[in-house]
Amino acid sequence: MSKTFTLTGVSMLGKNRIREHGTKWELLEQTSPFRLHQRLFRSVQTDHLRWIDLTNDKDFEIVSLER
Repeated sequence: MSKTFTLTGVSMLGKNRIREHGTKWELLEQTSPFRLHQRLFRSVQTDHLRWIDLTNDKDFEIVSLER
């Protein structure tokens, strides 16, 4: 079962990505081989993939979790 999150943009880059790809993102079960807290997310609207740091991302903030 996948988890869907609502994201908001914090930086200008994050705000542009939210505008282009929507606020709903699905968490994929893939962990970054380089950073412990990064996870791969997929835009529900456009299928765009993005690594997001769950603890301290400079571009995005996780607002809510939907199931």
